Amino acid sequence: MLLRLVCITCFWLLIVDGVHGKIVFSSSRPRLAFKDPSGSNIFLMNSDGSDLTRLTHDGGIESYPAWSPDGHHIAYERAFRGWDIWVMNADGTDRQNLTSHVPADARDPLWDYTPSWHPDGDRIAFHRFIWETEETHIYVISIDDGHIKKFIANAFTPRFSPDGKWIGFLSNNNQLWVANADGTNPRQLSDEEDVELGGWSPDSRQILYRQLGGPLDPQILFILTVDPVFDDKQAVPNKEIRMPIRFTDPTFGADGKSILFSGHGGGKRWHIYRMYLEDERVIQLTFGEFIDYYPHEWKIPLPVSPRGKVPLLWGEIKEK
Repeated sequence: MLLRLVCITCFWLLIVDGVHGKIVFSSSRPRLAFKDPSGSNIFLMNSDGSDLTRLTHDGGIESYPAWSPDGHHIAYERAFRGWDIWVMNADGTDRQNLTSHVPADARDPLWDYTPSWHPDGDRIAFHRFIWETEETHIYVISIDDGHIKKFIANAFTPRFSPDGKWIGFLSNNNQLWVANADGTNPRQLSDEEDVELGGWSPDSRQILYRQLGGPLDPQILFILTVDPVFDDKQAVPNKEIRMPIRFTDPTFGADGKSILFSGHGGGKRWHIYRMYLEDERVIQLTFGEFIDYYPHEWKIPLPVSPRGKVPLLWGEIKEK
């Protein structure tokens, strides 16, 4: 019996190790949807790029999809006479406008962008642009009651760390900062301005960014270690990778061993790629005359027994 269990466990681990999960991303495909060549929709695919599925059909611009921690929902930003934060089931059903505005014209007084789930799954951070004052602040909305509160002033692009300890964000001069998850004790991580913030590593120890302009090479990906806490000292990238092509939207893969990004494929094409950190091997995941961007991967967690020791298979072993 023990030998059988060991064999099954090894087989299970081999399966899980080879499967990342599901990737959501935004894409211009099909380009002429709703006769709007500038529009985009949310798509879903397997980690290897197979089984491409369109999730939204609403028109306008739908982008910046983010998995909920349990993988049951996807938050995203949508532009249709203004910008709002939306959420839907993982299969694209039951789409709901969370920050629901009713704009009189294209210049809605409030524009909401870049949703980021807290790991508890009970709230979403986003940034809001206020047209009247031309200010940008980070807000948090409660999933249960829809209550919205101001969270971090003069900041945008929030990113909760997976362990719920930190929130990364950009200041209004595009510098990288990190604060406690409740918004307290903010500290600046980068001297450079005009930075694009990427995603956190699954263990919440590292965060990605790149320089959009200025003296640094825009094709360099910076991997910054922010944990353990540095004692009031400037954090420094512990790794720099020169990317093989123009890139944007870098984020860690669900395995923590790879980077997903949108890469320039020539002309007006941008595709989703995966780079493995061990050997910097790059694999192209999407193809065609489209613009694919903002990838985010979710991995099905490995079930464990109540003792937290033995991986469980669905079916007879789980029942035992």
